[in-house]
Amino acid sequence: MDKRIGTYIRKARIEKSYSQEGLCKGICAVSYLSKIELGQVHASQEIIQMLFQRLDLYYETDSAYLKEVKQSIEECYHLLLHAFDIFKLKEKVLNLNA
Repeated sequence: MDKRIGTYIRKARIEKSYSQEGLCKGICAVSYLSKIELGQVHASQEIIQMLFQRLDLYYETDSAYLKEVKQSIEECYHLLLHAFDIFKLKEKVLNLNA
């Protein structure tokens, strides 16, 4: 799971004035949601989808999320083809996979 998804969930939860308890009720434990938001666990796609549905989010079509991912991919492409700084490239790729 992309660690940014946890941050994305937390941001949306706060914007909608949801408590952690309110958001995760019937989906997962509050402590597990906290770990998701902090990027400490890799939640299943099913749990992520349920949290997103409750928040009315769809990261597959959310323009802000897709823009961020596209920018990360473009930076990796640039590093690979133009700068070829293997250390920076490795860091970017690890961030994409995080």
